[in-house]
Amino acid sequence: MKEQTEAGQETLARSKEAVDKQWALFERSFQDYVKAAGKQADVERAAFEARAAAQSKAWQEAIDKLHKSASAFAADRRGDLDKAVTQMKTQADAAKVNFDKLYEAKGESWAALKSALSESREALDRAFQAAQEAFKKAS
Repeated sequence: MKEQTEAGQETLARSKEAVDKQWALFERSFQDYVKAAGKQADVERAAFEARAAAQSKAWQEAIDKLHKSASAFAADRRGDLDKAVTQMKTQADAAKVNFDKLYEAKGESWAALKSALSESREALDRAFQAAQEAFKKAS
């Protein structure tokens, strides 16, 4: 019995040593993963910020161009163009508020942020289409 007890203790000691080594390997792997995931999140955040800034700039440029072009039209058509400019400004402001809210909510998923960015892009496209139609009517 003494021999079996010693053999059991040796087996238990080896098993514990093996588990400790596996756990240490797991911990190192997990830390590497966390570091890599953090770097990836930073890259995605930077890409999102750059994309949001580019969209914001595109909104403002489109609004500025539309406003300049509107001044060249006759007064009777100017109302339609001013309305299109106002609509674009309103949608751009709403998109910015949405971006700001989502960006401040640190716990929000990137999917929600990407969705908001896509919605903003679609709103810009719709507003731009409305502006083009206003210009077609004015000419």
